[in-house]
Amino acid sequence: ILKIDMHFLDGEDTSDRGNNILHSVVRMAEELQTPVITEGVETQHQVEFLRQIGCHCVQGYYYSKPVAVHVYERLQEADGGMEFQCPAI
Repeated sequence: ILKIDMHFLDGEDTSDRGNNILHSVVRMAEELQTPVITEGVETQHQVEFLRQIGCHCVQGYYYSKPVAVHVYERLQEADGGMEFQCPAI
């Protein structure tokens, strides 16, 4: 599993260079059949960008602050599942 940290980019206004790096890393991981999760996602802009480049497993304050497992499970049940579905890891 490859975990990418969004904090190496400049928040909402990600640079073209930073976007290209992220896109290349996700594409390379996909070619190697390596699951990718991106952490530190805080904005709708980042969510849309990650979807566009093929990263569908994300975590960050955009969705929720860190919570205990039992709280997460209740949120999943109440919400009918999160917007992103991570591949089986």
